[in-house]
Amino acid sequence: MRYYGLFFRLYFANKSVRNYVIREISIGTSWEDATEIINENKWVIKIVDIEHGLEINDSAESVDFASTDEMSNGSKYASSRIVGKKAMFVELGEFYSPFHTAVFAYLAFDENDSLMEVAIRRDIDGI
Repeated sequence: MRYYGLFFRLYFANKSVRNYVIREISIGTSWEDATEIINENKWVIKIVDIEHGLEINDSAESVDFASTDEMSNGSKYASSRIVGKKAMFVELGEFYSPFHTAVFAYLAFDENDSLMEVAIRRDIDGI
């Protein structure tokens, strides 16, 4: 039933999906506990980066792993921010409506391995 609840939520806007993920894995959760919660929810960790945080552009609703240069010097874009010291990329689920859509969460952790930010990404396949 828990999976169904998430599946239904995947249709919602990224902000709603982000709020749902934060309810499941609250800010301040340790890396180890977050990994356990991800496994309990049957989400899939796709990428782990223990040397880089995230580059988040809130105005463009885009997110990616920060480069080594960005970790040292900040983003080259004024509207982007660098968050965290390490991060993971987690597949939350997918659906068809009418296009195949995969929904992912980027989780950023601080130097103490505590969750500090969640960002959502959607990949939509077209015809």
